Amino acid sequence: MPFDGIDSELRYLADAVEVLREARAKLAEGWCQNYACIKLRRWQLLPFPRRMTSYRYCLVGAVLAIKSVQPREGFALWRFLQATGITVPPGEIPTPYLTAWNDQPGRTQAEVVDLCDKAIALAEEALRQQTGIAG
Repeated sequence: MPFDGIDSELRYLADAVEVLREARAKLAEGWCQNYACIKLRRWQLLPFPRRMTSYRYCLVGAVLAIKSVQPREGFALWRFLQATGITVPPGEIPTPYLTAWNDQPGRTQAEVVDLCDKAIALAEEALRQQTGIAG
């Protein structure tokens, strides 16, 4: 079919937006540095005693924790995250650069979540341009 390439690109962009949103939610809930993921366990005493488990993710760890991410979507995610201003030399794999940015001393959770918001906006704009829908 003549529109398969267009449909494929639309699915690709829509999936990238969805995964970025999921990663952002994970980072807003809990963020860490120097690890992909930290599992925290604690006891909640009220209304009844029970063991609670929560997770904190780094930027790359949050994306990798989303089980639905396929390699092609992963490249789109990195492209949009990179487009927010993280410098990656041409031809290099962006993951170590995104990790280094996340782990930079003084970096805050708010900055990481803000980066995701910018990447989501870029991905949504790319999706709007592909569909011809004005934002």
